[in-house]
Amino acid sequence: MSPQTPHCRPETLQRLIEQDLDPEELQEIESHLTECAACRTRLDSSVADRNLWNEASKFLSDDEWDRSPPEQGVDRSEDFELEELTHGDAENILKRLSPWLDSSDDPRMLGRFGGYEILGIIGEGG
Repeated sequence: MSPQTPHCRPETLQRLIEQDLDPEELQEIESHLTECAACRTRLDSSVADRNLWNEASKFLSDDEWDRSPPEQGVDRSEDFELEELTHGDAENILKRLSPWLDSSDDPRMLGRFGGYEILGIIGEGG
């Protein structure tokens, strides 16, 4: 890309994709791409076809978890209901978790996970 050629050359875009540009070239092409929709489109199509971009956009779109966090200092505790675990609930949770736990040499522990001793279950989810 130069003042005489207003768009990026295909080989330059390929080097960008392969992360094979020196810092000056990278800065120049990034600056150009912020201004040039045609080159951005060519870059997008060089990386993946339109169907893949459409498929990816389904998974990358905003959802309820992308919202801003609540304001600091606002008490949201009334939004949650705490439920007491019964003995049967804990047993069912333990049955589901046991395939994930390694055995422990301490009989007081439920098992090990990632090198950590698991002493008990305080809940699940969230």
